[in-house]
Amino acid sequence: GQYDSRKIVGTPRALLSILRLSQALARIRFSNQVAQTDVHEAMRLIKMAKHSTLQAQDIEREFEDELSRIYGDVIAFIPSDRDEVNIAALKTMLTTKGYTDDNIQQCLVRYSSNDVWYISADQQTLTLIR
Repeated sequence: GQYDSRKIVGTPRALLSILRLSQALARIRFSNQVAQTDVHEAMRLIKMAKHSTLQAQDIEREFEDELSRIYGDVIAFIPSDRDEVNIAALKTMLTTKGYTDDNIQQCLVRYSSNDVWYISADQQTLTLIR
């Protein structure tokens, strides 16, 4: 799948970072125990650190609604030399990016009804209308 810098990934390294930050925050409070608030603050700090590395375009996309983000990913997925794409491959890519099947289907239907693209009768091909 494609890496999404806006999410905190549950890798051992990321979890260890959260643990160490949480412990450090507890020590700042002169506590021997890590509180839930320490964990939340550690996760917030990691998210903000990742946010600071985002490009301006990525920051703008953070504030788009999900259907608009799906639309942008669909357009980016369609090869520039062709106007059509296999829907199964498209759905696989979108699911890998973390979108739900319901939102993917809602996006496909919405933009099809607005004549942005055409979905074949057999639901196999999406063709961009230019």
